[in-house]
Amino acid sequence: MGGSGALKSDGAAWTWGRGVVLGDNTIISKSSPVAVVGGHLFTALRVGILLAGALKSDGTAWTWGANSKGQLGDNSVTARSSPVSVVGAHSFIDLANKGGVVTLAIKADGSCWAWGEGGNGALGNNALTNQSSPVSVVGAHSFIAIGAGIRHSVGLKGDGTAWSWGEGSNYQIGNNTILSYSSPVAVVGGHSFTKIAACAWGSYGLKANGQVWGWGTNGVGQVGDGTTTHRTSPVLVIGGHSFIAIAGSLHAGAGLGYNHAMALKADGTAWCWGANILGQCGDGTTTDRASPVLVIGSHSFVGIAAGASETTYQHSLGRKADGSTWAWGSGAAGRLGDNAASDRSSPVAVAGTI
Repeated sequence: MGGSGALKSDGAAWTWGRGVVLGDNTIISKSSPVAVVGGHLFTALRVGILLAGALKSDGTAWTWGANSKGQLGDNSVTARSSPVSVVGAHSFIDLANKGGVVTLAIKADGSCWAWGEGGNGALGNNALTNQSSPVSVVGAHSFIAIGAGIRHSVGLKGDGTAWSWGEGSNYQIGNNTILSYSSPVAVVGGHSFTKIAACAWGSYGLKANGQVWGWGTNGVGQVGDGTTTHRTSPVLVIGGHSFIAIAGSLHAGAGLGYNHAMALKADGTAWCWGANILGQCGDGTTTDRASPVLVIGSHSFVGIAAGASETTYQHSLGRKADGSTWAWGSGAAGRLGDNAASDRSSPVAVAGTI
């Protein structure tokens, strides 16, 4: 089970949910936000299944949580309950680590760096070995955005092309195969995306016209094309929607992959599709959805995030302009942050002021 987090306006990080990712010098789960220790001020925060990562304004990356594969990047395999610095004097502009065994980061020059589990090629360095410090993704690629699944990775270039690497057996590479790759390969179809997001066993791309396209495992409709047919190349999310942001959840269990996706419209409405067994689509039901449904409650969000979990215990998050955070879906381990452990099929406010 994963956790959640948010940054305050001053850069202080607060987390809630599963104890291993909280960074509060404990491994005790919390049902309301607690401060990440150390007095750090961050510019970005990513909370995954087994680890969390954050960036500072100087480009240094900091991580905490599980570390059996070297995914913290501190040249060790020792778990950490408070932030440690990623080694190597790197300066990054973004990072991704939702899966918990691989962390990705990009630099201002577009180079991508990875560390953690390499057995499926997800590090993109033409090798299959674990790395406890950053290694460069091969190929002289220049990326503007990155996404991390469980054992696959995806990158977006300035020309709008998407590239994937890592495990492909669950349809997630997007090049019409189910092969795995230890270096980046192009997602097929001639698409031009402006944003990307990864889920456990697939990815999504957002176009300038607001269309979302998805590919990968589709057993509960998480691709969003109105079917449960697995897709090895991008297909259009149906409904004629125009979105401005996308997010994909991460479920690390076996089987169909109980993932869901989220998208945000310019009017602040959030829409979800895919697994909904615990209300993570936020439409007041627990019925899986193969196409987008509106998150109920007349909410207006400025940002969204989809949770990560080792089990089917998925949740969703929305951020409003007033700074309040709202959550829905599984309440296990306190991941909704509302001082309870109950599932919610519509948004509830995270306790306190973040």
